Amino acid sequence: MEKIPLFIVEEHHEAFFIWHYARLQGLIPDAGNVLLHVDEHSDFAVPRFNTSIKTLNGDLDTLADFTYKELDIASFIIPTIYQGLINHVLWLRQQHHPKARKHYTRYVRSFNAAGKRLMSGVDELQVEDPDRNEAIFDLITLDELPADLPTVILDIDLDFFSAVDNPSVLKEVTVEITQDEYERFSEDKYHPLQFYGMRVEARHDNGHFFYDFNNYNEIYPSRLTVEEAKIVERLDLFAEALAAQNVQPAFIDICRSKYSGFTPNNQCEFIQEELLKRLAQLYPLGEAVHVSALVESVYA
Repeated sequence: MEKIPLFIVEEHHEAFFIWHYARLQGLIPDAGNVLLHVDEHSDFAVPRFNTSIKTLNGDLDTLADFTYKELDIASFIIPTIYQGLINHVLWLRQQHHPKARKHYTRYVRSFNAAGKRLMSGVDELQVEDPDRNEAIFDLITLDELPADLPTVILDIDLDFFSAVDNPSVLKEVTVEITQDEYERFSEDKYHPLQFYGMRVEARHDNGHFFYDFNNYNEIYPSRLTVEEAKIVERLDLFAEALAAQNVQPAFIDICRSKYSGFTPNNQCEFIQEELLKRLAQLYPLGEAVHVSALVESVYA
């Protein structure tokens, strides 16, 4: 029996590299693929690039550079729709917002057809445009998973099973700055850093000056983090749904989301181990390949 390739990524934008690697290896077609995106988060952010996505020519080193320099953990799906690689996205979440639109078609194009500033929406006139591609979006829960889907890219983020609401507030960052910058921030109540949606303070200590980001006195529990017993229950229900609905992956990629903190640090290894056990019971899995091994081989 042919084994199903299995890839591990640390953060989710690395899936962009994996999907293109899989395409180049002939695991999926060049266009029109179905993505089963299993994640607490949509990752549907619309990116803006300094390098045109149209310059990607299939070279893995170029793909790796683009992945790490131009994408972030929420902006890797929309570019694949623009490319035509994916034309159907099923976002599987524990629970969607009750007012969320559950089924729609979304277009993606770029400003002046340059492939740098992507634009996306759901209410544009249907016009002939070689710079424009569309994808069907379905927002589903486990009990809404369709049966007998065509072969899918099975993309699983561990934070589907237990997550952190806003991990950035758990990650305090200190950056040394100049005295001039310290004084500019201290004297300007409309300093640009005040508008980036994070807590920032400037301080001086023994002749040195610093920005402290996310320096909070108290940390509150996340409403999305669940206990181990609930994780096991979710893992079992997920595996049962894949089996019952006959989901057939062309390959599987698993995102750990540990560095970003969206998967709780103390639960990440447990979730990954238990998920792999269940997937191995469902599918003839190949040996797991970590994205770092692929990227290192590119630059070797």
